[in-house]
Formats: sequence, C-alpha cells, structure tokens
Amino acid sequence: MYSSIEEEINKAEENSEKVMILGDFNCKIGKIIANNKEEVTKGGKELLKLIRQNKLMVINNHRKCKGTWTRIQNTQKSIIDYVMIKEDDEEGIQIMEIDETKEITPYRISSELVHSDHCAVRVVMNWRLVWERSRKKKYRVDIKKLKECRDRQALVDIAREKGDIKKKYTKWQTELDKILSKCMKRCKEKKERKTKVLRDLMRARRRIKRENKKSRSTEEKRLRQVQERLISEYIIREKRKEDGIRIKETAAEIKSKGGVNGAAFWDFFKKKLDGTKSNNMVAIKNKEGKIIENVKEIRREYEQYYKDLFILDKPEDKVGKLAEEINIQYQKWMSLGGTRKTEKIQIQRSRSIQEVERAVSKLKNKYTPDSQGINNIMIKSMGTEMTESLALLIGQIEEELNTHPRRMGENENTITSQKRKQIRIRKQERNIYHE
Repeated sequence: MYSSIEEEINKAEENSEKVMILGDFNCKIGKIIANNKEEVTKGGKELLKLIRQNKLMVINNHRKCKGTWTRIQNTQKSIIDYVMIKEDDEEGIQIMEIDETKEITPYRISSELVHSDHCAVRVVMNWRLVWERSRKKKYRVDIKKLKECRDRQALVDIAREKGDIKKKYTKWQTELDKILSKCMKRCKEKKERKTKVLRDLMRARRRIKRENKKSRSTEEKRLRQVQERLISEYIIREKRKEDGIRIKETAAEIKSKGGVNGAAFWDFFKKKLDGTKSNNMVAIKNKEGKIIENVKEIRREYEQYYKDLFILDKPEDKVGKLAEEINIQYQKWMSLGGTRKTEKIQIQRSRSIQEVERAVSKLKNKYTPDSQGINNIMIKSMGTEMTESLALLIGQIEEELNTHPRRMGENENTITSQKRKQIRIRKQERNIYHE
C-alpha cells in the first residue's frame, strides 16, 4: 500500500501537481502528534518512513487543526485517520476540523441514530495561494523592460479622474499589475548536482514510462511498473549517497580549520549569535543629555522610558491640553479669515510632484516586495509617470482629510431648539450613566 502511495507522489511531482493524502491508515504513529499516546504500531513505522522520505507533514499536528481524536467508540479514543501534504504547501492550510461531537459524521437509522465510530474530517486548502507563491519564486520583474514600457501614462490618467478615492486606487492598482505582468522574467533555476549513475537511472525510468504508455498487454504493464518502482528506489538511495558525500565534505572542511574546538569554527557561531551590526546596541543620550555606552544602563534607560510612556495623564492635564489644542486650531482658523459660521478649511496643502520625487529618490535600492508585489526599485525605475500619479492620489487623500467640516467657534444663537433638546437629553443620559 505504501509503495503505491509513493508511486502516486512521484507521478504528481513529475507532472508538477499538488498532493494531499488522507484516509483511515489504521495505525498509530505516537508522539509525532501532540496529546497522542506513545504507542507506534508496525504500520505506523511504515507511515513515518513514508513521511520522512517524501518530505510530508501530518496536518493532524498543525496549529490550525481543531480536534484531536479521529476514532471514538464508547470510552476508547485513538488517532488512526491522517491527512498529509507536502511540507512546502503548509502556507495553503486554511483549516482542519475533526468532528469529535459527531455533528457532520455519517450515521444509520435503526431504533436510534447510530454514528460511525470514525469522526468526519474536514480540510480547507488554498491551493491558489501556494501556486502564486511558487510562481513568484520562479518569476520576477525585469527592470530593463519596465523602464522601456510605455503604458505608464495610464496611471496618471487614472489618478487625474474625478470620483471616490477608494475606487480610483483599486483601478490604479489593477493597471499597475497589468504593467508589471508584461515585464515578468523567468528566474534561473539552480540545477541539482547529479552523478552519472543518477542520470542513467533517471533516463532508464523515463524510457520505461514511455514504453509502458505504448504497450497494451496488462502483464507487460505490471512488469514495467515493478521495474519503475525498483529504479525509483535506487534513485532515492543514490540521492542519499550524494547527501552523505556532501556531509563528509563539510566535516573535512571543519577538520581542516581546526575541528570543532578550532577558533574559526567557534567564530562562525559567535557571528550567528551576535547577529548583524544593526542588532548591536548603540550609545544613547539620557534625559540629562549624558551619553550612555554601557549595555545595562542603556537597557535600564529604555525600561524607564517605556514605563513613563504608559503612565496615564491625570484628567485635569488632559482637559488643559485639549483646551490648548482647540485654542491653537481656532487661532489658525481665524487667521485664514474664518467667520463664526461653519466652513471647510484646508490647513495642510496637497503634496507637489517635487516632494514625492524627493521622497522616492531617498528610498533604498531594495528588491524585497510588499504584499502587493511592488518594491523600491520598481517605483524608482518607473520615473515621472509613477511619481506624478502618486502625487495626485496623495493630494486627493489629504484634501478629503483636511477639508472635513468642523464646528469650531459655533455661535449658540445658531443652534435650533431641536438641537438644544438633543443636547439636554444627552446630558441627562450621561448623568444617569455616571450615577
């Protein structure tokens, strides 16, 4: 059974397909699953071997798995049903539910409802996410093509349109995605080191597969399947041999540098533990302006700073600050020629293209993309069209934020009797709440 499962996994890998193995394996694999019993049966050992060889992971042990026991009969509980996927596909797991309460588990009707002793298992996978991540690794944006691309004026045209900023931004984002998709380039894949023996074995397996497709007799097909299985076993062994050779090479290199007790070996680990220079502590100034270089004192200073930060202000101080802030805003409003009626005022001016260009030029040359797949180099290489469209979008956002109507210095005579009633009711409600 396990050899046939392995065959299916190999076929899926060759056809670049995704793998999910699930079912009643009727075996116990012990403490590999949290809160499970320690017992490991003969079938369990075979299953663990399959998991190791094919780099699989058991989702029963994943943090997104709800429920533990897959078989419940009276008081006896056990885990014998498993769901497995490739380790690389872990990010695609959305949820796994084991129906211990028997809400969706199948049943038969006799004098009463009789449920199956096995609990139903529900798994939700986002294969699209896995595929997109793998595609991102294979493809990247070609900067030369991006510089030559002439469809970028469309971004400026969208930014100049009138209307809701949210709709406009989504339209702008889709247009940008179109431009980037045109400039995609396939990454060079690192080829595996293969020995002559391994290459010959793989060639032989491909030949057997081709012949198997052409043959019609069932006996010949069975024989070729056996041959294919044996060759795939030899391939696995050969790969392990290669791994062993690499380990020996690294061990010899460590020995040449003085072995485990050598200075070079421990220097390497010291660097790993200390981290980069950016992680090391830098000298700081305290409240008095004194420079502190001692690590313990720096930590103490940081602790004190964060303690003071989370101390809440007294209510009197808050009221005073708020009154001061309102007064400053009112003075600004009056200097702009405001009257006692409500007006739309703009305190900050919208960003100019020169300001955005200055900000873009200061960006570091980083290739790491954000959640939408855009990095600093892309923004820099797209030139004036990108900065102009960004300036227009940022300008509209600031305009909408700053020109919001405010009731600053409104005269009491303008308040209607209806509004007075509403204010009185709110005051009464507040007093009742406090009492």
